[in-house]
Amino acid sequence: MRDGRLGLPHSFPFGKMRVLGGRELLWVGPLSPIPLLLVERVRSTCRGSLNLYALSVGALDSSSAEEFLVRASAGVLGAAKVHAEATRGRDPATRFVELLRSLFAAGKAYAKDRQTGKHPRGWEELGWEKFEDSCGDDVYRPKRGADFVAWVDNTYIYLDREAAYAAVAAFAHRGGIPFGIRPRVLWGALKRAGISLTDSERTDTTARVEGNGKRVIQIPRAIICGEEES
Repeated sequence: MRDGRLGLPHSFPFGKMRVLGGRELLWVGPLSPIPLLLVERVRSTCRGSLNLYALSVGALDSSSAEEFLVRASAGVLGAAKVHAEATRGRDPATRFVELLRSLFAAGKAYAKDRQTGKHPRGWEELGWEKFEDSCGDDVYRPKRGADFVAWVDNTYIYLDREAAYAAVAAFAHRGGIPFGIRPRVLWGALKRAGISLTDSERTDTTARVEGNGKRVIQIPRAIICGEEES
């Protein structure tokens, strides 16, 4: 027996339909609702793909196509459930900061001095290493495999928006860590959490780095390094 609106069995394993705040939801577990709009979009997408390909070439008959539709819809919604449970209770701002800290701690990200573009004060915890050249002089360079993500001074870190987001997203992907956060949503979350300093009506600000003005995400250095430089 099927739900007439969704084309899914009434025994569909994810739960019952409920209304919350005027929105119709498919409950997939404790505190894990999925908007009905998403459910119907999944169903529509699956059916459209079948009509355009499988049915047109005779790969499936109508009965098999309907069965496949149910399985495909369940699979996509199952993935949504896993993502919802994995990210439950973790706001985007907190998740991003934790991942960025991990990147620096692992030597996979580095920040340049805001004015000189060279190694900053406290370079050891900001992705740099020191060695002696053939003349016995100290040479500083980013750690092998570290990606540039920001500039820094004694008080703030100025994130390059594109570089920082790409580095964190790639790090999360490699570690199998859920990070389905769009940049605009992320920068907005940092602003709402009071982590970033922003211009009015924006989620970023302008800073002068290496002699040029650039729009950046400005956050306190202490958030990443634990304490400010004196």
